[in-house]
Amino acid sequence: MNGGDLTRRLCHGEVFQTDAGRVKIHCRHIGDVVIVSGRMVMCSPEACGLAGGVSSFEPVLSAGRYPVILALAEQADGTWIVASASVRLTDRLPVSWEVAPLAIYSEHAELDAFMDAEAEKVFGDMMLANETKTWHDMLRALEENSQGYISWANILLDERTGLNLIVWANGGDVGSRGNGTGLDAEGRRVCITSFYQLPSDPGELWNPFA
Repeated sequence: MNGGDLTRRLCHGEVFQTDAGRVKIHCRHIGDVVIVSGRMVMCSPEACGLAGGVSSFEPVLSAGRYPVILALAEQADGTWIVASASVRLTDRLPVSWEVAPLAIYSEHAELDAFMDAEAEKVFGDMMLANETKTWHDMLRALEENSQGYISWANILLDERTGLNLIVWANGGDVGSRGNGTGLDAEGRRVCITSFYQLPSDPGELWNPFA
């Protein structure tokens, strides 16, 4: 898949004609991820705090807040699925892509999240201290924002530092995924994105960058 086709999955209002019918992209700003350590990770919340840790994305980011955009695909039958989830580093759109590290998912995970590497440790500690309450509070927050079976939440983990977790329900049974860093025409990094396999994408081991 070429870079332009991937970038279309980030753009509100884009329409794809597929074998299964018309698919339209709707973008939602679901919160700003707070970066304090310079290292951002994506993983299933269940994977937070696992031995060995979670690999962080390149590049190292400046401390600050970065918008997280969830691109939802409205399918011909009226159902909604996640097409992509992006952390926007600038307001420019990418014209090409670099493959980024794979995120860590628990088996059959239905939730994904962006967070600072320090937030991953904080949430892992919260799960160890009281898994039932931590999980219940997160699921309750997810009920406040939804589109079809897709929901999302911005969860504050530490008031002093602002560390948070931007989490979304991916709808389950999402097939293959691919993580990439988007580059503008000058080769500057403009976003970090996780792409989800759509029903019209071929193959069980779909690779968006092939």
